[in-house]
Amino acid sequence: MKLPDFESFEPFNDLREKMGAELWTMEESFDERLHISLYEKSVLDTDYLLLNMNQLARDADYRLRFKNANVVLLEDSIFHLAACSIVAKKEGEQKLSWKIDNQKVCIDCLHQMNYEGVNLHKTRRQIHNEKISTQFNLEQYWKKNPNFPLKSRKITIF
Repeated sequence: MKLPDFESFEPFNDLREKMGAELWTMEESFDERLHISLYEKSVLDTDYLLLNMNQLARDADYRLRFKNANVVLLEDSIFHLAACSIVAKKEGEQKLSWKIDNQKVCIDCLHQMNYEGVNLHKTRRQIHNEKISTQFNLEQYWKKNPNFPLKSRKITIF
């Protein structure tokens, strides 16, 4: 089945004209201040980007965000998903990625996002918190909560 060329399809153009809509191309709708580039995406997929904290934002649910993508902040032994109390104190350049090596998830981040009921203020939840933290799998998390592309949402700049 051959699809018509909608840019030269008269009924489409008539409707577009009646609506007052402009024809956009990918180049016109891409804004490097708001959208990650193909290069940034490929680096996040395989390695990490070294970015200053002032280039990061957080979503309303505290997840870390770089442009239109959620990211993790890497440290030696842990990684951060959210703007937890530890991330809030960070300054300067940080490693951001979509992949982790052998780092464990930051329990403060899980608490900040209220991920699966993690609550560090209630001592009776300690066993539950440890279980969720130990069993956390970033790949499964990205499947449930896609990291890219994100629609425009309310964000807060660090």
